[in-house]
Amino acid sequence: MRDDSLSCPYCNTVLSPLRATDGQLTCPRCGELLPAHLAEAIQARASTEPSPAATADRTMPGRPPRSSLRRVAGIVVGIMGIMAILSFTYAWNTVAWRRARDPKPPRPTQPAAIRLPAPIELAALGYLPADTAIIAGAYVVSAEKTPRGQEFLQGQRVGSVPLTPADLENWTGLKVSDIDHAVLGIKVEQRLIPALVLVVQARQPIDQEKVRTALKAERTSEVGKKKAWHFNSKVGGKVSLEALLWFAGPQTVVVTLSRVEMEKLPEKPTADAKQLPDALRDALKQWVHPGAQAWLAGHVETWDSVAPLLALVIDKENALTLTSLRTFAFGVRLDNGIAVAGAARGPDDAATQRLEQRWTKMEIPENPKQWEPLFRALAKSYTYEIKNGWFIFSAEADGEGLAKATQP
Repeated sequence: MRDDSLSCPYCNTVLSPLRATDGQLTCPRCGELLPAHLAEAIQARASTEPSPAATADRTMPGRPPRSSLRRVAGIVVGIMGIMAILSFTYAWNTVAWRRARDPKPPRPTQPAAIRLPAPIELAALGYLPADTAIIAGAYVVSAEKTPRGQEFLQGQRVGSVPLTPADLENWTGLKVSDIDHAVLGIKVEQRLIPALVLVVQARQPIDQEKVRTALKAERTSEVGKKKAWHFNSKVGGKVSLEALLWFAGPQTVVVTLSRVEMEKLPEKPTADAKQLPDALRDALKQWVHPGAQAWLAGHVETWDSVAPLLALVIDKENALTLTSLRTFAFGVRLDNGIAVAGAARGPDDAATQRLEQRWTKMEIPENPKQWEPLFRALAKSYTYEIKNGWFIFSAEADGEGLAKATQP
């Protein structure tokens, strides 16, 4: 208790100066009326001491003065400014590092590349007769995936002879989109009219009833152990020929123009086309690249039997060149452009030299007209040489070159 404190003379209670400001002159404890001098002392002290509110403002804990608040706010703002500057500097100098670590969008999935088997590996070759002299083949499933391959499948006729893939539906009842590959075997020796055997391998098992309906094949006959269906097919849209169709396997159909040729066909396919002449097989292996979607190969001992027919189809000079060939093979790659490569030789070196003299340049044919742009584009890159008794040639035209060649 302070020495100068004021106390009630009756109960000794310390009297607060603030209690005297409300006009109460009685002791708050005992209720006795305070003496006049004591009341005056209380009132005098109340006038000289600070008010309770002011005291509270100065003594309230946790409430700093205004100057302190401004100082703290300034410190906080300064720290925030420094952090902003540091963040901006870091971001500016680490752009390349951060971009290198950004999540990469998934790359588009590339379609799986189709492996083109070498021609000698095609299953359809196993059904051709052993005396086959010339083989034309088309790997349809690959050709239809490229712009030039699609043009090829639409058909390029030689005169009015429908031997292009676009005509396969007329001969097999299968649409081009259903075909994996097709081969046409031709026999020219001792034949005025070449014997033809067409073998088509489908992508999926064949619906035989659908094929028979498409060909209007209703009559059958037994050819050895083969069940052949007879139907009529037009050549060049004019001549109608009777043909025989045999379902050789779940995915294979074979077509011939005569019962005799159907009898020659093996009942089961020969492995690796071993039934074909060795010279023809070797030409296929050596000169037709596996990437070719279309190809032609042959080995002909003599052309004498078909020479009269050739004279009706091609001019005399080209007929003489063709009949001077003994073995030949070339393939065509079809993508955005076209590439041709192959080789040929005659019965002797002198005949091969004559081929060189005849084919020193790629001549642009006058007929059919639709072939002129193609030959014009290929002629710019045409190269050739004679090596080991073979006349070897190649030519290639990209999509841009073909486009320019077709411009009027």
